[in-house]
Amino acid sequence: MDRGLTRALSLALVLLAACGVATIYSATHSGRHAELYLKQLYALGLGVVALLIVLTVDYRRLADRGLIFYLMAVAALAAVLVFGPRIAGTRRWFVIAGMQFQPSELVKLAAALFVAKVFAESKKETLGLQDIVGPGAAIGLLAVLIAAEPDLGTAFCLVPLFLTVAFLAGLRMKAVLWVFLVMLVVGGLGWQYALKDYQKTRIYTFLDPSLDPKGAGYQKIQSQIAVGSGGLTGKGYKNGSQSQLGYLPARHTDFIFSVLAE
Repeated sequence: MDRGLTRALSLALVLLAACGVATIYSATHSGRHAELYLKQLYALGLGVVALLIVLTVDYRRLADRGLIFYLMAVAALAAVLVFGPRIAGTRRWFVIAGMQFQPSELVKLAAALFVAKVFAESKKETLGLQDIVGPGAAIGLLAVLIAAEPDLGTAFCLVPLFLTVAFLAGLRMKAVLWVFLVMLVVGGLGWQYALKDYQKTRIYTFLDPSLDPKGAGYQKIQSQIAVGSGGLTGKGYKNGSQSQLGYLPARHTDFIFSVLAE
């Protein structure tokens, strides 16, 4: 890679990480999560160590071990369902030395490596529907395990990941259309028979939070108020009214953008 591009990417990573730590500190400095920014710094340190290790490894060697990573991903997801502590009604994390580790985040990487290896070994210029059934079922197993935590958002992320790799590997457009048709059918059946009422409510309130302004739609409404409250220039660092006065309970996690915008 060009050295200038490497420096630019490195600078972007540093600035993004610094912005993240500063925003988390702004969101939590006056509450019970006041030391959360320190955990973020520890995590960044571990991330830098992992980055340096990965840089010493040829990416092709990682892809060659795609099946091993896939099996490790399945084992990790199964283990968290059995041994992971129940947090907020879900089993998504392992708690190690006081820090939460979410296996499903690394599963995305394992899935990409596995699919890349399978399609690379097929050695076909174009792929039909029959060529993606096997790897699609394998990725589907990961999605089912993640959905069982439950974490439907992360499970759904595996779908575009799989389709993107398959398309780059030469998936024919006719097969793409068949895949979307199957997804529509599966989605309809899942809505009817698999999704629970509270999950459907989340989707309804995502589209229209006013349906339940004091319940499922509360966070989204308050986040919109926070973004509007900040205007074009913001209210200043650590000065946002919606975030600092506690109107956004999940302000340091899912709704951190609202803190930044305000």
